[in-house]
This record gives sequence, C-alpha cells and structure tokens, in this order.
Amino acid sequence: LSAISTGGSVDLSNGSNAIANLSGSASASFNVGDSVNLTVGAVTAGTTAVIATSGSTLAMAGLLTAPTSTLDASAGTLSITGTVSSTATATLKGSLGVLGSTGTILGNGSVSAISSGGSVDLSNGSNAIANASGSASASYSLVDSLTLTLGNVTAGTTASVSAPALTAAGSIAAPTVSLTASTGTLGVTGTISSTATANLAGVGGISGATGTILGGGSLSAISTGGSVDLSNGSNAIANLSGS
Repeated sequence: LSAISTGGSVDLSNGSNAIANLSGSASASFNVGDSVNLTVGAVTAGTTAVIATSGSTLAMAGLLTAPTSTLDASAGTLSITGTVSSTATATLKGSLGVLGSTGTILGNGSVSAISSGGSVDLSNGSNAIANASGSASASYSLVDSLTLTLGNVTAGTTASVSAPALTAAGSIAAPTVSLTASTGTLGVTGTISSTATANLAGVGGISGATGTILGGGSLSAISTGGSVDLSNGSNAIANLSGS
C-alpha cells in the first residue's frame, strides 16, 4: 500500500486492515492500523506518524520522518533496521521486543521505548537522541551519539545506557545497571536502584552529590579523567569499588 496526501492527512487507522508493505506521505498526519505482519518503507508526515499492527512483526525497514512518531507492535516484535527521524518524540512499542541494534533513531528528540514482554535494544552508536525513557521486562540497552538525559527506565534484568555525556535525571531501576559517559561527565541527579550491581563510568567525572544509589547491591564507580562524587548520605550500597 502507498498512501499519499500532498495537502492533508492520511487516516487508514482501522485495525482490521491487512497490509503487508506500507509507504506514503502526508503534509499533516499519517495514521495506519494493520492486523498482519507489516514492513514499513519510506513514510513522511508533516506533524505525526502513527503506524500500528496486531500482527507478530512490525518491521521498520525504510526511513520514517515526522516530528512525532509512534510505532506499535501490540502483539509482537518491533524491528528497526531502517531509520526513525523525529525532532519531537518517537514512541517505540513492541510487546515481545523492540529490536533496533542495526537501525538508527535520529532527530535529537525524545525517545520512549517500551516492551512489556521482551527486551529493548537500541544499541546503534549512531543514534542521535536528546532524552530517553522506557521499560522492558528483560533487558534495556541504548547507545547514543549526543549528550543524553535519561528519564525513568525500568528493566527486568539489565539496563545499559551509554552516551558521550549522560545525565541520569529520572529513576533507573534494574537488578544490574550500567551507565557510561564515554567522553564527558556522568551526572546522577535522579535515583539508581540496583539490587545486584551498578556500574557507573564517566571519563570526565561522575557527579552524583544530589543523586541517590539504592538497592543494597554492589557499586563500581570509575572516572579515568575526573572525580567521583557520590556523597549523598541517603545512598544504600553494600559493596563498593572504583577509581
């Protein structure tokens, strides 16, 4: 299916649609619902793009461009091998997983990635994201190429986030947490709750005097080029190492 409107919106939001391949554009909004496995090619919208399927796979293979975008695999896996470019917000949902290690999220906007029954993998280092949040019943992995502010993130096993400079401003909760600022400072102004291990690394320093480390687990805090400050007396840490 190719659906195009040069002067308005595209609304094919009936979830009973049976479409295998999709492309199109709209000067305003673009909204498509589907009931089978769906592969998305090139889609452009002037305001919002919403693509959802109840099939077992939603494959984002092309270039999706819209200020605000939503991709929703409500009963299966969201696979991103192409590019999602959103300057405002990209919402990525896959009930059985959000798999985007070979895809790219661009636009320097906000990303919310959620999987109620699987993992979130957005580990492509070419991603360009300003703000991130989300949850996964298994692991949550995100790699970014820009300065990143991290909101609320929950994972059932591990949460791993890396960016050149990183601020953990929300609540990060997982048995094992790894936060890495690969060239700059790791700021911790929110809460990190880890019952097993929290690995914190900031090449330019770790600044966490106003943040809290909870969970009663082990903590490793390392800065090769700056200071480590985790001086909040409310921290709850059982084992500590670092440099």
